[in-house]
Amino acid sequence: MRIPESFVIEDGAYAMDGGSIALNVRDPEGKKHHIVLWQHLFTEQSNPDKIPGRLYFDKILIPVRASVESQILAALREARLDTVNLESEEVEGKLELNPGVIVGDDIKEYMSKIDESPNAALAHLVRQLIEYVESADYIELARLLNTD
Repeated sequence: MRIPESFVIEDGAYAMDGGSIALNVRDPEGKKHHIVLWQHLFTEQSNPDKIPGRLYFDKILIPVRASVESQILAALREARLDTVNLESEEVEGKLELNPGVIVGDDIKEYMSKIDESPNAALAHLVRQLIEYVESADYIELARLLNTD
């Protein structure tokens, strides 16, 4: 799998399903990609294509601490935000959420960023995704679920 060296992040969504984050990005050639970090609060696996707490690129599960994971995170760190044509409803629809709402500090923080601006909200999602994927919790959950 080839990961572009850079992205333009066009849209994103934070789902209230336990913390799923979805980003719609475009590479330098204009090709669109979808990056998803599935929620990590509910560890039961009801769908093998949506493993809790795992990172996906264009629906492909990214191996924990593989070079492709590092490439994705590096491209996200350097990504330009382009929130001119936000399509949040479309992104949330792509998440195919389970019913339910989790309310906590993470939701409050995200909502405050939405109040600031679309760019602040999108930058917050990118930071949250990167921080979680780089965390020890990310590795531990993959180990516990035997998805490493």
